[in-house]
Amino acid sequence: MTKAQTLNDKRGINPMWILCNNESMVDIIKNKNMLTIIRPTNNPVEITGIGGTKIRVNHIGDLLGYGSVYFHPDVSANIISFHHLAKRFKSITYNNRVKDAFIVTRDDNSTMEFIPSVEGLYHYDFNLSVERRKELESIKKETAMIIQTVDGIKRNFSKKEIEYADKARRLYVTIGRPSQKIFEKMLKRGKLFNANVTTQDYRNAIQIYEKDLGGIKGKTTRKKPDHIPIILFDQPKPKNLVLSVDVMYFTGLMFLTTVSRNVNFITTSLLENRRKQTLLQEIQKVFNIYQGKGHEVNNIEFFDTADTPIHTLLADNEFQS
Repeated sequence: MTKAQTLNDKRGINPMWILCNNESMVDIIKNKNMLTIIRPTNNPVEITGIGGTKIRVNHIGDLLGYGSVYFHPDVSANIISFHHLAKRFKSITYNNRVKDAFIVTRDDNSTMEFIPSVEGLYHYDFNLSVERRKELESIKKETAMIIQTVDGIKRNFSKKEIEYADKARRLYVTIGRPSQKIFEKMLKRGKLFNANVTTQDYRNAIQIYEKDLGGIKGKTTRKKPDHIPIILFDQPKPKNLVLSVDVMYFTGLMFLTTVSRNVNFITTSLLENRRKQTLLQEIQKVFNIYQGKGHEVNNIEFFDTADTPIHTLLADNEFQS
């Protein structure tokens, strides 16, 4: 007698196998250990089996490397719709002359194979996906100073996961960039109406794009800086300065300009006129600047002008340095 195995036979099908079914309209998983974040769904479905039995499915979960799928512990097996599989991944090929397997190519050109069991059920061993994720995580931990691009990180996720990660990222910005803890709590408790994203979608977004820069800028607190020692230097020794003075004209305005020969310090001030008292006041201001720094002005040089030289307007004993 030949032993036959069908989807109604709940015995003998490995709980870690995922069957590819071209007659199924939904993706449904039986083994809860294959899923993360199992939660109620807003779009329940009713599944009719080969024998006409009906099962109402009210929960969904996230399948590693695939996305959201329906979950019910009483279905016959873990089943993925061939139609959905073809839409989510890069390509599906079958060539029995090369290998009796449906070969699914991911976006990063890695593959997973649905191979036939002894009874002829084409299946993919989910343990391979678990091992693949562990290898990727171990590589990240062991590799130092590695620069990853966003495109490179995206290769570890399906198109569906990336799509929902982008939605979660946009939602996070829209509601004002709360903390990660608060945002995940809002998603879990259903406080965001019509938000068809999960906490895992948001965590995927962080893994792909890192934490939102706007949230970091708005929540980063100032840290106490390290003490910077201040080294005080002795003041420079006073110098006996020679001050050169001249009256300059620019666009009709008159300026008193001075230059100290020893330290090359330049001053300029606007003059209302060339009267003796005005010149005395402005030059005395320059003296005060040098005296405040410990310098002495011993000599003054006046440049001759075309009209009346400055030294003819001022006497030698007019200044006190």
